[in-house]
Amino acid sequence: DNTLLHAYNSTKIGCNINLEDFISSSGDPEMYKFVLPQDLNTPYYLKLRPGVREFLNTIAPYYIMGICTNATREYADVIRAVLDPQRDKFGDRIVARESVDGRDTQKDFRKICVDVETRAIVLLDDRSDVWDSSLESQVVKAQTYEYFEQRKDALKSHYPSLSSGANSISANSSAPGDILSAALSSLSNASGGNSIADYDRHLDYLIRVFKELHTRFFQNPETACVGDILKKMRSEILENCIVCFTGFLKADEKPIVKGLPSNWGDSQADAESAAIRLGAGIEENLEPLATHLVVQKTNTAKFHQAK
Repeated sequence: DNTLLHAYNSTKIGCNINLEDFISSSGDPEMYKFVLPQDLNTPYYLKLRPGVREFLNTIAPYYIMGICTNATREYADVIRAVLDPQRDKFGDRIVARESVDGRDTQKDFRKICVDVETRAIVLLDDRSDVWDSSLESQVVKAQTYEYFEQRKDALKSHYPSLSSGANSISANSSAPGDILSAALSSLSNASGGNSIADYDRHLDYLIRVFKELHTRFFQNPETACVGDILKKMRSEILENCIVCFTGFLKADEKPIVKGLPSNWGDSQADAESAAIRLGAGIEENLEPLATHLVVQKTNTAKFHQAK
């Protein structure tokens, strides 16, 4: 969730989405509707991140893949049926939370990868804090994918409300084992284009990251460490750049303007730390050494100087 796809309670969206509007350029469905055995009266929508099938198909020859989720096993099985219907990518390498009431505090790859050296593990997640701190360097941190959060208003204005009853799933007479089949059956004749555009292309870039990581690892596979390679790859992104910052908040300041993007409130210290991790040097003054000025507010002397 929030890395390869986004699932959302349909009642929170408040409308009946036409699944046929969400078909990829290759003709595959990108939107699903399903219910879980423990709650047959609550349908969920599931939106695949654009390019997820190409991403998995491309890296599958290079990596042994598994799924580790804090969601329930029933939900994980739905995801596998969608992403890996032939079970040739993830197989049985799926770890979900063990009970409906409990929630594991951290994910553990060791339940998936038995007898695999830690140095050879790479973790793809939109959060690094759910993994043991000793593995933080081996997390490829994906940009968070929240399609329904970002498009909720657009979807509600585009589709009929839930009260209309259109495009619903009838599970009253379905056995739990038939629920997924019933949920996906409406997609068999799906056609058309995505009328609520999704411009996310993050996975296209991650393909390049994973292929480059694989290449570098197998230059010296006996001793190579994923964490060290990722650190080196990150440090090359802004190599030879000298960055100056302006208009940022102090570390203890909070934005006072309502309605700002959630990432607007980063302090300058946070931004500088990120730049350093990407290989940049930091300069307090714009001249004479700085190559780039990173701006959060434009009514500053440095901004006008740079113009």
